[in-house]
Amino acid sequence: MKRRDSLDDSAMSRTSSSSSPRAPRTRVELKEIGNEAFRSKKFQQAIDAYTYALEKYGEDVATLTNLSATYLELGEYELAAATANRALEENAAWRKGYHRMG
Repeated sequence: MKRRDSLDDSAMSRTSSSSSPRAPRTRVELKEIGNEAFRSKKFQQAIDAYTYALEKYGEDVATLTNLSATYLELGEYELAAATANRALEENAAWRKGYHRMG
Protein backbone atom coordinates (compact mmCIF):
# COMPACT_ATOMS: atom_id res chain seq x y z
CA MET A 1 0.00 0.00 0.00
CA LYS A 2 1.33 3.38 -0.95
CA ARG A 3 1.11 5.98 1.79
CA ARG A 4 1.74 9.69 1.80
CA ASP A 5 4.57 10.69 4.10
CA SER A 6 3.14 14.08 4.88
CA LEU A 7 0.10 16.16 4.13
CA ASP A 8 -0.33 19.89 4.30
CA ASP A 9 -3.38 21.84 5.47
CA SER A 10 -4.56 22.45 1.90
CA ALA A 11 -4.50 18.73 1.14
CA MET A 12 -6.53 18.01 4.24
CA SER A 13 -9.11 20.64 3.31
CA ARG A 14 -9.69 18.73 0.07
CA THR A 15 -10.34 15.50 1.99
CA SER A 16 -12.91 17.08 4.28
CA SER A 17 -16.56 16.64 3.39
CA SER A 18 -17.26 20.06 4.86
CA SER A 19 -18.14 22.89 2.50
CA SER A 20 -15.90 25.22 4.50
CA PRO A 21 -12.78 26.27 2.56
CA ARG A 22 -10.55 26.34 5.63
CA ALA A 23 -8.35 23.41 6.46
CA PRO A 24 -9.06 21.48 9.66
CA ARG A 25 -7.12 23.01 12.51
CA THR A 26 -7.65 20.78 15.52
CA ARG A 27 -6.87 17.18 16.34
CA VAL A 28 -10.60 16.60 16.86
CA GLU A 29 -11.47 17.94 13.38
CA LEU A 30 -8.80 15.78 11.74
CA LYS A 31 -9.91 12.72 13.71
CA GLU A 32 -13.53 13.30 12.67
CA ILE A 33 -12.48 13.53 9.01
CA GLY A 34 -10.75 10.19 9.47
CA ASN A 35 -13.78 8.72 11.22
CA GLU A 36 -16.12 9.87 8.43
CA ALA A 37 -13.79 8.41 5.82
CA PHE A 38 -13.59 5.12 7.75
CA ARG A 39 -17.39 4.87 7.99
CA SER A 40 -17.56 5.50 4.22
CA LYS A 41 -14.92 2.80 3.66
CA LYS A 42 -12.52 5.38 2.20
CA PHE A 43 -9.66 3.81 4.09
CA GLN A 44 -6.75 5.63 2.43
CA GLN A 45 -8.44 8.96 3.18
CA ALA A 46 -8.88 7.85 6.81
CA ILE A 47 -5.20 6.87 7.01
CA ASP A 48 -4.21 10.26 5.58
CA ALA A 49 -6.34 12.16 8.11
CA TYR A 50 -5.20 10.13 11.12
CA THR A 51 -1.56 10.26 10.04
CA TYR A 52 -1.71 14.00 9.49
CA ALA A 53 -3.29 14.51 12.93
CA LEU A 54 -0.49 12.48 14.51
CA GLU A 55 2.19 14.36 12.58
CA LYS A 56 0.71 17.75 13.42
CA TYR A 57 -0.28 17.18 17.06
CA GLY A 58 1.78 14.22 18.26
CA GLU A 59 0.84 10.81 19.57
CA ASP A 60 -2.74 10.32 20.77
CA VAL A 61 -4.10 6.92 21.79
CA ALA A 62 -7.56 7.38 20.25
CA THR A 63 -6.15 8.46 16.89
CA LEU A 64 -3.58 5.68 16.96
CA THR A 65 -6.19 3.00 17.65
CA ASN A 66 -8.41 4.38 14.87
CA LEU A 67 -5.43 4.25 12.52
CA SER A 68 -4.78 0.69 13.65
CA ALA A 69 -8.41 -0.28 12.95
CA THR A 70 -8.08 1.18 9.46
CA TYR A 71 -4.99 -0.90 8.78
CA LEU A 72 -6.90 -3.98 9.99
CA GLU A 73 -9.69 -3.25 7.50
CA LEU A 74 -7.10 -3.21 4.72
CA GLY A 75 -5.49 -6.45 5.87
CA GLU A 76 -2.29 -4.65 6.84
CA TYR A 77 -1.87 -6.71 10.01
CA GLU A 78 1.74 -5.81 10.77
CA LEU A 79 1.00 -2.08 10.47
CA ALA A 80 -2.14 -2.53 12.58
CA ALA A 81 -0.19 -4.28 15.33
CA ALA A 82 2.68 -1.78 15.24
CA THR A 83 0.25 1.14 15.46
CA ALA A 84 -1.67 -0.50 18.31
CA ASN A 85 1.64 -1.00 20.10
CA ARG A 86 2.37 2.74 19.75
CA ALA A 87 -1.01 3.43 21.39
CA LEU A 88 -0.19 1.07 24.25
CA GLU A 89 3.17 2.78 24.74
CA GLU A 90 1.22 6.00 25.27
CA ASN A 91 -1.34 4.44 27.61
CA ALA A 92 -0.96 0.80 28.68
CA ALA A 93 -4.51 0.81 30.09
CA TRP A 94 -6.09 1.62 26.69
CA ARG A 95 -8.09 -1.57 26.04
CA LYS A 96 -8.69 -0.90 22.35
CA GLY A 97 -4.95 -1.07 21.83
CA TYR A 98 -4.90 -4.68 23.07
CA HIS A 99 -7.94 -5.51 20.93
CA ARG A 100 -6.17 -4.21 17.82
CA MET A 101 -3.10 -6.30 18.66
CA GLY A 102 -5.18 -9.41 18.04
